[in-house]
Amino acid sequence: MSDSDPDVPGADALVASWEAVLRDWESDDAHRRFLALGAATGRLAEAGQRYRQVRDGDAARAAEAERRIQAVLALATEQLLRQKTPAPERGTPRLTLIALGVALVIVGVTLWQLARLQ
Repeated sequence: MSDSDPDVPGADALVASWEAVLRDWESDDAHRRFLALGAATGRLAEAGQRYRQVRDGDAARAAEAERRIQAVLALATEQLLRQKTPAPERGTPRLTLIALGVALVIVGVTLWQLARLQ
């Protein structure tokens, strides 16, 4: 996959945003825009990978890159939590109570009929 892969949503914009980050590493706004774009386009993994490459290859930028990796992880976790399926409601469903009531009536009628036969 290349940086300008047309099949990847937001690939060109993400590349341009990353280049802006590299040009102005000290700009918090540039980092924020890059991370927001990565989150919006589902490309947080690539954003994290780019920061890891900087962390591992540039000692002067390693601390800031690590901080941004932690931001990527926080954004990814937030996205996962938003997608989490809500837990099922506790309690007995109404249909189950109706079925139980019908079953008890059938058992009661059956016992009553058996008692009459004796």
